Amino acid sequence: MVSTYNSTQNSPIARYSQDRLYEALAILGQADRELLEHFLNQKLDTDALSTQEPENHIFVLQASTLHPTYSLEDSLARELLEELERTARQRYTELHERGLGLLCRRLRAGDSHFESSLNSLFLRLAQLYYLYAPQRLLDLTQQLQDLPVTQPGTRHNILYFAALSLRKGGEHQAAIEAFDALLSKTELDDTIRAKSLNMQAICHLLVGHYAEASDKHTQSLALWQRLGDEHQQGTVLKNLGIVAYELQMLDEAERYFKQSLAICTRIGSLPGQAIAHLELGLIHRDRGDWDKALAGFTFFVDYWRSQKAWNRVGNGLTNVGEVRFFLGQFDEAEEAFHQTLQYMTTSAYRVDVLLNLGMIHLVRDAFDKAVDYFTQAHTLATEIDRRNFLPNTHYRLGYILAQLGDTSAAHTHFEASIDLIEDLRHPLQDEGMKIGLLGRWQQIYESMILLCLEQSIPETALYFVERARSRAFLDMVSSSHKLSSSKSPSHTPSQLSSLALEEPVSAREIQLHLPEDMAVIEFFVTGLPGTHTSIISNLPNESHFLRRYLLPPERLLAFVITQEFVQVFELESNVQQIQSQLFNRTDGRLRGITPKPGQRLKPMRRWQNLGDKLIRPLHQAIANKRHLTFVPHGLLHYLPLHALIDLSELTGTSQATTSYAPSASVLLKTATLEIAPAGGADFKRASLPHKSEHRPRILSIGVNEDGLAHAEAEAAWITQLFGGDTFLGQEATRTTVCQALSGYDVIHFSCHGHFQQLNPMASSLQLADGELTAGVLLETVTLQADLVILSACDTGLNELHPGDELMGLTRAFIGSGARSLLATLWPVNEIPTRLFMETFYESWLTGSTKAEAVRIAQQTVAGMSSKTVHSRLEAYGMMANEITDALALFQAMLPGAKPFDHPFYWGGFVLIGSPD
Repeated sequence: MVSTYNSTQNSPIARYSQDRLYEALAILGQADRELLEHFLNQKLDTDALSTQEPENHIFVLQASTLHPTYSLEDSLARELLEELERTARQRYTELHERGLGLLCRRLRAGDSHFESSLNSLFLRLAQLYYLYAPQRLLDLTQQLQDLPVTQPGTRHNILYFAALSLRKGGEHQAAIEAFDALLSKTELDDTIRAKSLNMQAICHLLVGHYAEASDKHTQSLALWQRLGDEHQQGTVLKNLGIVAYELQMLDEAERYFKQSLAICTRIGSLPGQAIAHLELGLIHRDRGDWDKALAGFTFFVDYWRSQKAWNRVGNGLTNVGEVRFFLGQFDEAEEAFHQTLQYMTTSAYRVDVLLNLGMIHLVRDAFDKAVDYFTQAHTLATEIDRRNFLPNTHYRLGYILAQLGDTSAAHTHFEASIDLIEDLRHPLQDEGMKIGLLGRWQQIYESMILLCLEQSIPETALYFVERARSRAFLDMVSSSHKLSSSKSPSHTPSQLSSLALEEPVSAREIQLHLPEDMAVIEFFVTGLPGTHTSIISNLPNESHFLRRYLLPPERLLAFVITQEFVQVFELESNVQQIQSQLFNRTDGRLRGITPKPGQRLKPMRRWQNLGDKLIRPLHQAIANKRHLTFVPHGLLHYLPLHALIDLSELTGTSQATTSYAPSASVLLKTATLEIAPAGGADFKRASLPHKSEHRPRILSIGVNEDGLAHAEAEAAWITQLFGGDTFLGQEATRTTVCQALSGYDVIHFSCHGHFQQLNPMASSLQLADGELTAGVLLETVTLQADLVILSACDTGLNELHPGDELMGLTRAFIGSGARSLLATLWPVNEIPTRLFMETFYESWLTGSTKAEAVRIAQQTVAGMSSKTVHSRLEAYGMMANEITDALALFQAMLPGAKPFDHPFYWGGFVLIGSPD
């Protein structure tokens, strides 16, 4: 039977203090007379409890002849619990502890009737401990490990909070294993599974398993969406944002945080709103928007202070202190950090606070105190296995030891920091995560490189240069060349078996694989803000001096590597000067390479001046070298380094050739070099064979779209000269081309090219039915090509991501398996481009290397007379009036006998990858 008691009636139940009885039933959920008496610690009148008031469903009696039990109507029970937690949390906690003890006693005595009540009570108490007393959560779950429960859900909840207690205690790997054990249970409820995935993801993040963290959060979000729980969706979206933020993917992080805030605002979740405001505050902080950052942090602190959730208050105050630090308000920052240490009970986040206190003492030149705080942070991070913080603690200790003159100890700490970063990076599969992780810690690599130069060990410095740059690109190239080699052994890079394919190479390994007449010129820039650009640029005048503590000094270095030596030059110019002098502020393009038709081309005096600063100081190191491979860094990727100075005059060799590479390691993965017996090397010539020999497989693609008149003719000429296959005009569709690319040794595109700076992997080649993007190429095509030629505009431009990662068509083709790529650094005119390409192929056909053929083509086009150009255009079948108009246009842009003598017409062509 079901009976009710009317609380407003003058019934016998009132003598037992109605409020206390209702509290007991709200806490216990369901209770018999004995349980109530033990909970209330007083006898109850059984006759009074059985009085019936059926008109008001407040007090419910579930009666049977053997076991009558009592409960409150659900909505009233929830209301009482919420009120009690809000107004008397200590009493709320004590009542739950008392109730749980009584229910456990009944269960251990063999009475499973109240297991559901125990499960509900345990969940509330465990969540309370998790938020406000995490140190008590582990004790609680350990006490319940052997509880004889019969319902899987109860056992799973205990196991869930046991794993959660390990996480709160800083035992992150143990927590991951505990969650794994729980998630392996097939009968696991979807709600517990979703919660477990989310919390396990947090543990993965704390130990630096970024890919696993993202994957687990994504799985959790999908479950919460299926369950229709918006509150939990908001929580997981916030956590996905945190993963993105840790990898410095700020736009993605901001998108997740805003989605989380929108959900929490819609459902009225103040805790969720507070957390979202905190996370968005971090984005504002990193972008140098101090007022918005402080507003977000203050919202968070104020809310949790009202809830007396001191651990969370400490989290918020940490961020407030960091903003005060950046603003130069060091006393206020220090006060906030010390308050944080008083409030915060979670060890994982105390590492942050200790590092921050160390920074305050560092900028005050109180080195002893700084070392003490950095050491405390390092010790704590080690104890709790906080691997994503250990690189910072090593770095800070190394930095201050270097300042104190102990370069050996500093070297040890920097190297340990970099090794830890590599350990975090190694398991990542997602390229964006790899790039973000390495970009976040570039200053550590840069500090190590500068320290190695101070210690006079340039070979070691070069090794760390290679470890710092284009690592995701290197992984991609290594993987694609493995796949390509398995399909076509003729394209296996010889003598590279000793090089770990995914690892950067050492200076000695580079030297062993260089020909005697070749030098690699590898540039490296230190001290650029990178992911900290907004913070550095928005520092107020009074705290601008913080830059030297946040970043290494700005240096422009040039490493020259030959068989005989590794030599380092510190160049007078710097990247900021180069940018202001040679690049447009509006579009970021190199000045002078986008003239309007008929506009007079400007002399390249600034280019020549830059050549004197960047390359001339290297002249002794590159003397007698016939080939130079440039490895640019940062902004230098946009410069035609080969056109800044007369390299043949500088090297003392006639007809010096050049090529480019994203890194020396990528060069060795793509180049085919053979080690000579004496330790020297020669290029393994890979020139096109003569007509009597076996011909390479060639594919030419030409599309005359949007005003082009020579693209299809250029592609047809190549096929006519070499044989092979051609897709012209409407035949050249994206599907047709992509399906065909993997079967050719030489691939030639003649069409429009488009560089998308805001979305570089959307950079494209214009085919008959639309744009073939870099992203599609990279995802769908595996190449065996020895050379890909992009006779189109802007195809060699790349957006630079953290860690000097090149994003664009270069990444797409070299990353898909091509050994080399001939591309352009700016918009090129199609007539001199056609002349260039024909000369290139004719030279390559007769046995020149690719690099030699590029030089010959450049010199030939530059030296062509107007008469020669006229004759070539006639041979192309152009009408007389078209030839006259074209030559008049070229004459207006560059008066004189040689219409293409200006580097605008030939300097933009660069050979990337293998030069042979």
